[in-house]
Amino acid sequence: TDPHEPSMVMEPEKFEYSTVKVPPTKTVQPPDALFRQDKLMTPKDRESILVYEKQKRMADLVLGRDRHKQMRLVALMQKRFPSGVLGVESAASEGTVVYAATRLAESSKAQVAHEVRLNKQDWIIRNSRSEPHLGYDFLHSIPKDFEPPPGAPERRLWETKGRVPQPPEVTDTRSRVFQGVGEHRVPVG
Repeated sequence: TDPHEPSMVMEPEKFEYSTVKVPPTKTVQPPDALFRQDKLMTPKDRESILVYEKQKRMADLVLGRDRHKQMRLVALMQKRFPSGVLGVESAASEGTVVYAATRLAESSKAQVAHEVRLNKQDWIIRNSRSEPHLGYDFLHSIPKDFEPPPGAPERRLWETKGRVPQPPEVTDTRSRVFQGVGEHRVPVG
């Protein structure tokens, strides 16, 4: 801190009439003797410097304690109420101090999710329709006189499995399951 600037000074809290009385903070200019310490000083100058430094140290202590109390309160609120208190303070409320980091993280997460959703929707629109690729929509009936545009694929949209001819003992399941039962079959009913 610059010694030429005025400082905030205060007296400690006092207990009066069954309550804690907090004295007001006041701004005090540093004494002139503070800037001419290279010379001999009178006892009055030394006393004014001592009083000023004492008040300044006390003010720094009290302000630091208040800052710590404020930070502790914020930390307790975030720990005890991670999603906030409805109608009081939460990540959803505008201008929040306690949940500002959470609000920023949620808004950036929502923005990324929105961009991903738009990209996915764009991809689906581009790739789910067959018309741009084939020249016709394969979900509708194709007119008989339709000619595909130049460069359109000449193959079917879905590949078909080729049937490999198999011997009858593999394809005839009944004869495999009921081996030798067919000769001695008794009609039922």
